[in-house]
Amino acid sequence: MQIKKIQLLILTTVLLATTTSWAQKLVPSTRSECTRKCNSALLKTQKFGGELTKIRDAIAKEIDPEKLKELRQKEKEELERATEKVADACEEICQHNPE
Repeated sequence: MQIKKIQLLILTTVLLATTTSWAQKLVPSTRSECTRKCNSALLKTQKFGGELTKIRDAIAKEIDPEKLKELRQKEKEELERATEKVADACEEICQHNPE
């Protein structure tokens, strides 16, 4: 039992030393690079919520050209709103990165 504790202690120490030295070599990305990567990643994974899903479902079912035009405008506005939310989140995430 005592040997396992010693082995665990040695393994933990080695892993911590390795991780710490690796992390010290990392260079933070610039704010603009961080923001670009963040925007790209969040927009790809963003769950746009029920409103956009409802609008897209309505577009798929709609056949009236005027109503379709209205729905496409609503979709565009909702996408712009979501993109703005992502941009705001990324700005906050990357605010402490160097210029």
